[in-house]
Amino acid sequence: MSQWLNVAKRELRSYFNSPIAYCFIVVFLLVTCGLFMTTFFLSGVATMRPFFSSLPLILIVFVPAITMRLWAEERKNGTLSLLFSLPTNSISLVLGKFLASFAFGILALLSTLVIPIMLIVLGDPDPGPIFGGYLGSILLLAFLLSLGMAVSAFFKDQIVAFIISLVVGFSCFLAGLEFISAFIDGWIPGLGTFLRETIGISSHFNSFSKGIIDIGDCLYFIVFSVIFLLINVFTLEGYLRMRTTKGFAFGCILLIGIGIFLNGIFRDMHLGRMDLTEDKIFTVSPATKRVFERLKVPIRVTYYVSPKDKLPTPMKDMPRDVGDILEELKRLSPKFSYKIVNPEDIPDEIEDIHKKGILPFSAQTIEHDALNIKRIYSAISVAYLDKKEEIIPQVVPDSLGSLEYDLVSRIYRLTLTSKPKIVLITPNSSMDPKLAEMLRQAGRPPQEMDRFQRIVEILESQGYEVVKQKITKDTPIPDDARLVMIIAPEKMSDRARFEIYRFLRSGKPVFIAGQSYTYSYSEGPNGPELHAQKSLQETNDLISPFGLKIGEKMFFDTRHVTLHVTSQRQIGMFTALVQTPVNYPVQIQVLPDQMNKDLSITNSIAGLLYLWGSPVSVDDDLLKKYGVTKTVLFESSPGAWERDFHFGPLTQRDLSPPNTRQLKSYPLAVLLEGKFPDPFEGKKVPKWASDKTDNETETEKDPNRNQQVTSKPSRLLVVGCSEMFSDTAIMAMGNPVFLLNSVDALSLGEELIHIRNKTQVQRFIRPVSTKEKLMWRLFTVFFMPVLWILYGIFRAISRKKNRLLCEGR
Repeated sequence: MSQWLNVAKRELRSYFNSPIAYCFIVVFLLVTCGLFMTTFFLSGVATMRPFFSSLPLILIVFVPAITMRLWAEERKNGTLSLLFSLPTNSISLVLGKFLASFAFGILALLSTLVIPIMLIVLGDPDPGPIFGGYLGSILLLAFLLSLGMAVSAFFKDQIVAFIISLVVGFSCFLAGLEFISAFIDGWIPGLGTFLRETIGISSHFNSFSKGIIDIGDCLYFIVFSVIFLLINVFTLEGYLRMRTTKGFAFGCILLIGIGIFLNGIFRDMHLGRMDLTEDKIFTVSPATKRVFERLKVPIRVTYYVSPKDKLPTPMKDMPRDVGDILEELKRLSPKFSYKIVNPEDIPDEIEDIHKKGILPFSAQTIEHDALNIKRIYSAISVAYLDKKEEIIPQVVPDSLGSLEYDLVSRIYRLTLTSKPKIVLITPNSSMDPKLAEMLRQAGRPPQEMDRFQRIVEILESQGYEVVKQKITKDTPIPDDARLVMIIAPEKMSDRARFEIYRFLRSGKPVFIAGQSYTYSYSEGPNGPELHAQKSLQETNDLISPFGLKIGEKMFFDTRHVTLHVTSQRQIGMFTALVQTPVNYPVQIQVLPDQMNKDLSITNSIAGLLYLWGSPVSVDDDLLKKYGVTKTVLFESSPGAWERDFHFGPLTQRDLSPPNTRQLKSYPLAVLLEGKFPDPFEGKKVPKWASDKTDNETETEKDPNRNQQVTSKPSRLLVVGCSEMFSDTAIMAMGNPVFLLNSVDALSLGEELIHIRNKTQVQRFIRPVSTKEKLMWRLFTVFFMPVLWILYGIFRAISRKKNRLLCEGR
């Protein structure tokens, strides 16, 4: 052991005795950290995925610069004879040089730790993908170093060794790319996929940056690193010591063939993996386990998928990947069973499969340099008792991350006695008067538009039955409704409010979202202008009996986002639609540090667009009197303020933050829990607006509908923003996730939320000023290079002093 350690120490010392090492590290850091910082503040996401996605290519270029001199220089200078005159052997020489270069490369990688330090200060990054990315980088470093050393041993010229190492490394990288393997498959079916799975660098490296440590991927790098080192040893033995070269080429090819063969086997084996992500997003959640433990009747899942040779290259691993997920679910309960079926093997059942909703869909493939369309199957059906089967119509690589939720949510709802029903009450938006008049003149009566239609689509896609209605005598709240959602409440009759309160006091939850103002954008003489309009909503009439109130002043926040507003602009003779970026403090952004981490509804949401919203004030004394508890779901940033309403465009004073003392944080969404009081206590039951009879006659006709109910524990969720649920904003940031989490928590429970939240991995950094951005750029890009330069100067001066002392003796 001392032999290769001595060689490693000698080599490592020689690195830092030369300015080349410092130049290498400085340039490496400037390139890697500089590229990362160019887009970091634009995305604002606390992740190192962009860093690790570009790192393989950077290492493929830089590592040959380290290895090209390891043997080529020894051969060129004729110092190999001196090495072999030492009491050592080829294995010790190879290991020593490898460990020295490996330690040098790790020092260069560790110098990039300034990036995770910055992420920790500015946000809350997931440490798992960062650790996994660095582990994968170290394994990739070992792979490329051993490859470069093996190539360097063949040549005396360092430049030739550098170019050959670069070409081989880059070829392995390309082999792992899906579009390259798809291109090769187009000419020789199956070859591109085989090369991607056995020798492709990128296909084995990408999982590390996600926070997944796959044993098969680790073995890929380890096996080839060992093989390249063995080739290096054989090269020394066969060429440098002038021993027989018979069978040398065959031995090298055999070793590489063994490596390809072993990695082909590893890809088909389930060797296990570790999920390093903080929320274990690639592991079956405890909530899924609880759902499966309660299964009383067998659940049958069938995955219909075309044969592997007919799938496009990006989907060739789908049968294996989906099978892994289904097998993991099968271990949770004996009541769960699955099978993978090729529809082409059951031609007699094709018609029945199509009736279920299992239909082939089009997928693009590349064959002989031409784009072709294939019709393939990749769908899942879930069967439970004699109920109608639930169908996941398309299972593609992008949907694998949410497949557990897609399956378990359908299983959960199948086991319910009835489909969960949600009552949705929204206003009908009136059409623009000019457009309405044009339609009337054209003989087409104008129709009211629904600005909240996407809420229905989102909820129905998750298995809910959504009933859109107004509360009238003919359309009361259904008895089997699990939740009433009221978005942008309009003026309601006393009887409609009585029905909502009655529903709430019966122990069923209510969700209310409303705001005090809407805003419009227009072009003014000096650019875009913002106008405020008082909302016609009557939210406060509905929630004030419970100590809640939507703020009545215009509300602003220093944390806001840029939006693009479409407007008409006259360009010569033509009218064009143009998008104008607007950045006003009413376009409020809510980040994770403003959300309640103790609630499943909000603890894994990356951010919200709180568009034009208002704060929610709470009368704590009144809640205490009623025995109702309050929980704030999320709040504004500490840099929020209010202004009095006025007509006309908002002024610079309105849009500019006041002095620091007037800035504070406001609650934006509140959850009340407990037994709610009856606002109509001691009063007669209000009549329906269309009913002309007195209360006594109405009670005789419908005694159950008009009687008071005994108050039961219930929940009321109030959000001071309805526009965030409109069709224009519902898909922004984490708004749809917040909607689904709220509905799930109020109507079904929190188990499905825990499963869905596994897919939420984006974490945003806090707002950063321009000066702070500049400081972090300088720190990340230049701090470590400057330290290395200073260390190099210090070491050079120390060596010079030592040399002078030796000469003085």
